[in-house]
Order: sequence, then C-alpha cells, then structure tokens
Amino acid sequence: MKQTPVIAFLMLMVFGLISSCSFAPIEESGHKVRVLTSSEVTSCRKLGTTGASVLSTLAGIKRPPETIAKELENVARNAAGSMGGDTIVPKSAIQQGQRTFFVYKCVNPNG
Repeated sequence: MKQTPVIAFLMLMVFGLISSCSFAPIEESGHKVRVLTSSEVTSCRKLGTTGASVLSTLAGIKRPPETIAKELENVARNAAGSMGGDTIVPKSAIQQGQRTFFVYKCVNPNG
C-alpha cells in the first residue's frame, strides 16, 4: 500500500499553512499606528525611522510576499508606537524580509 502521495500532500498542506501564518502580531503600542503614504503626512512631525525584519523563507520555502509585507508593517507599527509615533510610511522596498519606515506623529504633532 503506497502512501507517498498522501504524505506528500499533507506535507505541502502543512508547509502552506506555516508559510502563510503571521508571526508578527500587533502589540498594544502598535494598535493605533496607521500606515500612510508620504503625501498624507505633510502636516505631521517626523520622529525618525525604524527598521523591520521578518523571515522571508521558512524551512527553505519562500513565504508569500503579502504575508511578509503585513508582518513588516506590524513590526514597524509596534516600534512606532513605542517611539510615541502614530503613523508609519514605508521608506524602502522590501528586500530579503527587511524594510525601513519613517515614523511620524500626526495626531496633535506639536503637543
């Protein structure tokens, strides 16, 4: 009785589920941080930058780009919240699971 196709299918399913899972949850400090574009932050105060990095592969399998992008945003939102920011804007493209973001204070920027 050959079970190779069944085992291969189950392994693909497990790897598919793992590769699409998010491993970077939003912490309390990041819940109120928004992601905007540079044209939307003209009246905001720039606080600095933050780098974010996540795994781009898992067990040798490339993770979906949308999952990586969302996790990078989550990491940056958490960092921005800890910095006193309420908004992030992507500064760079995603490269090997890394991205840099500008951090802004837009709600009551001078207060």
